Amino acid sequence: MKWTRTQLGFTLIELVIGLGIASFLITAIVQLVIAAGASYQLQQNLGALQENARFALSTIQREIEAAGFQQQPWKTRADWAIDSTEGVSTVSDKLRFRRWSDRNCYDNLNMALDEKGNSKFFLRETSFVVTSSDNLAQTCRYGPDSGQLTTQINSLGLVQNAEALQALYAEDSDSDGNADRWVAAGQWLDEANILAVRLAVLLASPDPVSHPPGGSIKVLDTIIKPSNDSRIRRGFESTFTIRGRSN
Repeated sequence: MKWTRTQLGFTLIELVIGLGIASFLITAIVQLVIAAGASYQLQQNLGALQENARFALSTIQREIEAAGFQQQPWKTRADWAIDSTEGVSTVSDKLRFRRWSDRNCYDNLNMALDEKGNSKFFLRETSFVVTSSDNLAQTCRYGPDSGQLTTQINSLGLVQNAEALQALYAEDSDSDGNADRWVAAGQWLDEANILAVRLAVLLASPDPVSHPPGGSIKVLDTIIKPSNDSRIRRGFESTFTIRGRSN
């Protein structure tokens, strides 16, 4: 009986084909992983933009709505409620609001007490501005009157990657109880007739995400030319009424 040896293994052509298929599969898997990672990073940055905008607007909203509040409504008029500045930088207005409060800048009850043992109402002044380092910053002063305010919070960064802060003010110029025009800070006829504030903030994503460059962005009454750094940019806008002045 004659035995024959069976040849095992692959031919060169089979090896080349197998390596080609393997390379194709590996490339496809790598591309899928890269795409999944890019999508995850995009979603993370979009989420951060939304969260930062929500925090920034809600923080300023509290000060706008309470502007001008005083604990003694029989007074003819409180200290000014709004003393904002238009265009303190090329990208930012400065928003400043005052109200009387029994809580200081840290939201702790005033340690000074009245004759009934309750915390006294002091003047609380809060301002917001976008700094040169792209931070939305807050400054807060507190004291018994406008001549005795102590700075308790000084340029505290609230939100990073803030690139613009703009505001317009709804004025009731004919004193009929309804706002009839929007004006920039200081352009009103009478600050006491400001009923609401329209606020806009421009935010950039924390990370570059290979986002295609965009053109100029209009933030209320100001045109902003952002950097071409592959970051996502979104403008967020809202209007808040001054509660004590609204009908």
